[in-house]
Amino acid sequence: MKCSREQLMKRTIRLVFVAAILAIPTGYSNVRAAQSLPGLSVSGMQIVANGIPVRLRGINMGDPFWARNSSWYPTLTLNDYAVLAQQWHANGVRISIFPTEWAHMDHTQLIAGLAQQVNAALSNGMYVILSYHVIGWPDSYYQAAVPGNPADTYDSSMSLATSFWIEMSRLYGSDTRIMFDLWNEPANPADLTSNPSDPNPLWPVLKSYYETLTQAVRSNAAQNIVIATGNRWASWLVGIKDNPLSDPNVVYAYHKYSVTGQNTASVWNKDTGGLIGVRPVLVSEWGYEDVDAGANREWPGTAANYGIPFTRWLEDNHLSNLAWIYHPDWTPAMLQANGGLSLYGQFAESYLASASPGIANCRMYPADNIWNAPINNLPVASRSSSWVNSIGSTTGLHMDFGSGTWAGGPIGIPYNVVDGAQVNKYAFIFYYPNESDPGPYPLPAHPLREWGSDHHILVV
Repeated sequence: MKCSREQLMKRTIRLVFVAAILAIPTGYSNVRAAQSLPGLSVSGMQIVANGIPVRLRGINMGDPFWARNSSWYPTLTLNDYAVLAQQWHANGVRISIFPTEWAHMDHTQLIAGLAQQVNAALSNGMYVILSYHVIGWPDSYYQAAVPGNPADTYDSSMSLATSFWIEMSRLYGSDTRIMFDLWNEPANPADLTSNPSDPNPLWPVLKSYYETLTQAVRSNAAQNIVIATGNRWASWLVGIKDNPLSDPNVVYAYHKYSVTGQNTASVWNKDTGGLIGVRPVLVSEWGYEDVDAGANREWPGTAANYGIPFTRWLEDNHLSNLAWIYHPDWTPAMLQANGGLSLYGQFAESYLASASPGIANCRMYPADNIWNAPINNLPVASRSSSWVNSIGSTTGLHMDFGSGTWAGGPIGIPYNVVDGAQVNKYAFIFYYPNESDPGPYPLPAHPLREWGSDHHILVV
């Protein structure tokens, strides 16, 4: 993220076995239930949870103190995390800390403010990427701040970065639901004046700094995934494929915004240097500014010329990704000043919400099933008025979606994910045996079950 995208002042036993009924196996899981959010690690070229591939699709939130300062931006609250998880279907967020904040803020205050945002995300079933939001080259050049903001906003001091990650790994090293983005955007002075090169002489140098920061994290026995990237503001990953970091628990980040004339798969494939399909790649920043952003757009684009082709490229390559940024002022902005969505925000919401919901290694119906189809842009049915009038246009809508509580317990039926090869299987006597498979059924030792009288149990 470059400085001009920021304005810093600104869920009898009747057992229902649902694996064969409700789910079609696929390669990825969109994990969202907070009670079943397992830790993450890297296996081969994938991010996994309990050995099951997980694909992150989420949103950048900015930092707790400037971007999400409620005095400056009263429409931004901790409830945003619930909105993103429940309405947008996001399963991950990226939260930043600027070097100047770590350098000058009281660390007790900073850690408390950060914990509020992190806990809000985790409690809503979303993974967290914690990003040290430096822009520059270690112990060398760092990007100038937006006028009026601290000159050392993007301070590239290695000692400062190392101290930050020693403390974060001490605080969060036992929670592998949190990933550590070690250095937001490396930018070498040569990136300012010359085109990217292949072979890339800057990667071996940058790699050594990443090894140092990774060692700082591992010094506290933290096993969190760490995120590294290439130079040129995280947009040039050439060189990494043949010379990766020595640590096995690494994901590589790629940042790519709309650039006129460069919004093509060939450009994005060239940028990533053959790394996709070899190592896990995460697009941790992407976005564009549509016509409603005004005339002076740094990242001009539309859904047609950037949003659709870029997200199609993400889907074709099964890439985890997080769009930048859930904010009314920092750009590309997903929000308007009144809290509504910009055109880009509408596209981002539609893209994330269109992801087929999944449980463990199963998708709920095929991707092209009508139950997975977004309906917000479909035409109104020709008989809509007749149906509404037959019900009564002033009759209230009773949305019985199984949320909340009733009679002292939660509404809805929780689900249990089991490995059929590793749990005991049981035979059951059914009141209506002709309506049930004969079994036996794999059942965990302490299964979650429906509250109330029926006590349904769902097992995947």
